[in-house]
Amino acid sequence: MLREDQWVAIEALVADKRRALVVKRTGWGKSAV
Repeated sequence: MLREDQWVAIEALVADKRRALVVKRTGWGKSAV
């Protein structure tokens, strides 16, 4: 299950074809993005 913020990052990468820098705490799920 992905978090809302993870979906925002994925959408920016895939749908909008933008680069994204994800800086979050350990355990947030950055590798899922």
